[in-house]
Amino acid sequence: MKKTLPMLYALCFMLSAGTANASELTVYYSPTCPHCHHARDFIKDTLAPEYPDMVVTEINASDPSNTPVFREVVKKCELKSGGVPIVVIGDKCFQGYGQATGDRYREALNAELKQDEVPADEIVAEPALDENAAEPINDAAQPQAQAAAQQPVERSFTLVYALIGILLVAIGFVAFMQRKKK
Repeated sequence: MKKTLPMLYALCFMLSAGTANASELTVYYSPTCPHCHHARDFIKDTLAPEYPDMVVTEINASDPSNTPVFREVVKKCELKSGGVPIVVIGDKCFQGYGQATGDRYREALNAELKQDEVPADEIVAEPALDENAAEPINDAAQPQAQAAAQQPVERSFTLVYALIGILLVAIGFVAFMQRKKK
């Protein structure tokens, strides 16, 4: 038991260190909103390859079961309307999607990664893009975007689940060894 306890502590430390560097980004969207599609495509095709440890959560705001969560984020972000998309990165909230939004997402993600102190609940409202004015993805980034589209954004979850599985096996091993000694 005395030998396995330090191993268990080391395993817990590795688990916490591995997830501390992952940025979290939450997108509140509606399937019928064209601006939501632009924001989600940008996150999936451009940001996901740039930030491979980023954990993306997508919440359909038009689903009645998500209404309480959506209302809570609108209240937390102190938004005047419940328009979508709403992207939350750390304590920063972004409503709408426009030409400069991608750079603001990157700034927020970089601040999260550096663990800099950012103003709580900062709101950046972007004018909606006209479908004809949507920016094309940079041609140089196109192969990366296509490769990223083939890999699900949830790849970070796989690592977390694997580490949780290892932790459960280690706890089971410790319990088995204690029972065996008795």
